[in-house]
Parts: sequence; structure tokens; C-alpha cells
Amino acid sequence: MKLRAGFTLIELMVFVAIFSVAMGAMLAIFTSVSGVAVRQSATAEVQSQSQFVLQTIQYYVERSSMVSTTVDQAVQTLTLRMPSSTQDPVVIDLNGTAVRLKVGAAAAQDITSSKVEVFDIAFTRRSNPGGKDSVATSFSVAYATNNPANRFAQSLRTSVARVSAATFDTDIVPNTGDTYGLGTTAGHWRSINNTVFFSGSNVGIGTNSPGVPLEVNGSLYLSDATDGIIMNDGDSCWMVTISGAGALQTATTTCP
Repeated sequence: MKLRAGFTLIELMVFVAIFSVAMGAMLAIFTSVSGVAVRQSATAEVQSQSQFVLQTIQYYVERSSMVSTTVDQAVQTLTLRMPSSTQDPVVIDLNGTAVRLKVGAAAAQDITSSKVEVFDIAFTRRSNPGGKDSVATSFSVAYATNNPANRFAQSLRTSVARVSAATFDTDIVPNTGDTYGLGTTAGHWRSINNTVFFSGSNVGIGTNSPGVPLEVNGSLYLSDATDGIIMNDGDSCWMVTISGAGALQTATTTCP
């Protein structure tokens, strides 16, 4: 009977060694490729959600009428007053590790998912004399994972300026009477409806550069015959009126 030739022990050991090395190399390549793919996915997720947060902040800041925070003071909650009552106010803050947005009376909702974690968020209102206020924003975003090899994080900083003037769809009413003023001597309003103008302590109606306390460019109409102009001669006051015949007449009156 003819016997078939087989593998010797040495040949078998060499084969097993070569196979083990090849499988180890393939496994290492697969693990490396898989790790790169996971990290790329984490990077894309962080960058995508970061950009969405920045775009949301930019959208509402640019359209806001007022930034309701103290100038140059970093806060974790951004409150914006909006021209439309259906959107007023807009509030952006953190809800745990998610960015939260509340618009008007609508329920607040997270605008970042559980795939990322947001932390160290800060909003700072910057005043720009001669221009509109801006909001400096900074925050950090990290991919939510317990594997340090796959954890990707980035910090972002941006500044967005308001682009519209303050507008109101209701009366402007102070919450306390006889308490607040509008403007100051050093920072007065230029005009009201482009009709009443201010220059220091001077007021002009129809003239944009009043040189006396009250300057009127146009006629002054007194609708009642008993009305007149009260003038002070230094000792007493006189009311200047006009008679039915069109003649000027004066009479003493109580000084205001």
C-alpha cells in the first residue's frame, strides 16, 4: 500500500506563524481604518452642530431690537428683544450640555443633539458708539464619547452686530412713573421723526441746528383766543394776546 505524504510538524508551525502574522496585520489595518472613520465622523458632527449654533445666534442677533445684557459683562444667558411680539424675547442658554433656544411664548427646545456636549458658553454685549451693539460669543463643543481616542473638541469665538434699528410694535411705557429719562446731555437724541431736533439744551422745530432754547422754522398757531405768549420782564409776567380787531394787547398774568 502506498502512503500519502503529509505536512511535517515544522511545516505546520511555519504555516500557522505566517497565517497569524497575516491575520494580525489585517486586523491592525482594519482597526486603524475603523478608528479614522469614527474620528472623522466625530469631527464632522462637532463642526456641523457648532456651525448651526453660530448661525442661529447670528440670525437672531442681527434681527434684534436690543440686547438685554449689561455692557462688557460675560453672561451664560443671551436675551434679545425682537421687533415682532410673536418672537419677543429670544433667549439662548445651556440646558445641561445642550444649547437651548426659546422664541417668544413658544416652548424652549435644544438645538444641539446628544451626540455633542457644549460647555463654557459666554455672551458679552459690546457697545459701539456711533454704531450698533454687537454680541461676542464663545463656547466649546466636544463629541460625546467615553473613548479618548475618538473624542474631538473645538472652541469657537465670534462677534455678531445688530443690523437693524430698534423698532417697537407697542407703546413705550416705563414700569415706574416719573423715574426714567430719554437720552442725556452728553448722549442726546438727534431728532424725533426728523421734525424736532436737539442741539445741546436747544430744541428746534423744523430746523436741525437750533441756536436758542426754542427755535421754530414756520408759523406758531394758538387755537384759542385766550391763549397767548407769556413773557417775563424781570419783575412780573405778561400775557401777549391779540384782540378781535387784530391788535396786540398785554395783560399781567401769573408767572409759570
